[in-house]
Amino acid sequence: MKLKPYTAAPLAAAGCLFLTLVYGMVSSTADLPAAWRLPVLALAQTVSCMLPAVLFLFAYRDYNARRLRFALPRAESVGTLVLLLLCLLIGSALLTLVGKRVGLAGTQTAGTSGAASPAVTILVACILPAVCEEFLFRGVILCAFEACGTRTAIIGTSLLFAFAHLNFERLPLYFFCSVVLCFAVYVSRSLFAAVLLHAVYNVASVYAGVYLSSVAAHLESFALLFIVMLLAFLICVIFTLSAASRTYRAYADAGLPSDYAPRLRYADRLRASASVYFSLPFLLCTLLFAAVMILEMR
Repeated sequence: MKLKPYTAAPLAAAGCLFLTLVYGMVSSTADLPAAWRLPVLALAQTVSCMLPAVLFLFAYRDYNARRLRFALPRAESVGTLVLLLLCLLIGSALLTLVGKRVGLAGTQTAGTSGAASPAVTILVACILPAVCEEFLFRGVILCAFEACGTRTAIIGTSLLFAFAHLNFERLPLYFFCSVVLCFAVYVSRSLFAAVLLHAVYNVASVYAGVYLSSVAAHLESFALLFIVMLLAFLICVIFTLSAASRTYRAYADAGLPSDYAPRLRYADRLRASASVYFSLPFLLCTLLFAAVMILEMR
């Protein structure tokens, strides 16, 4: 019997998680020549996300380009997307500072050779992961979960996205980033918008991450910086919500139908959420992530 798409989608995430784990084990034990590291990294990033996504689309062929939102962002959403990018950058910086302060969030590394040119680093560590991860998570998985409601789709997608990175210390950060990127898809009606925001975020992480970690380590007045950044983030969120409201009014004035999943009654929403979070594939992803984290702590 064929699984429902929202039940099969976590299997795609589990495949990504497993392939990422295999690459991590191989790269940590194999002594690859320096010239091979970047091509192997690029191949691993592509296969770990694209292979599960393609297999899902082969099994569920009604998930076409239009349904996956393969379209340019609508002009009405540009201002909202800029504000969402600011929310993404400020919010992630805030979470990173707090994590470093309490000894949790490790420094994100690009995973590229120090001898690599900036162009190659941006391509392999920033653009390629953005394209592949967005295609799988904000494309395939978010779309598959929408049958269970928009809220469940965003939360479920973000949990799987955080699990797939196999980093317990940065789990809240990855979850937050995914939520913002899901909103970017909805407000722009375009998967490409999430790819762009994700790529810009990756560039900022690669080139500003070390500086941010240094600031957190040597900061004398952490409380002051925290309050300033928190206020900046909250102000940015308020402006983003206001801009999003104007964007949706513009869509309504243009006669465009809603891009959100149908609103469910409370009881139906609970059943739909349970069908996602307590499905065997979703539990498999959760247990696989937990097992890897426990083994790494030993």
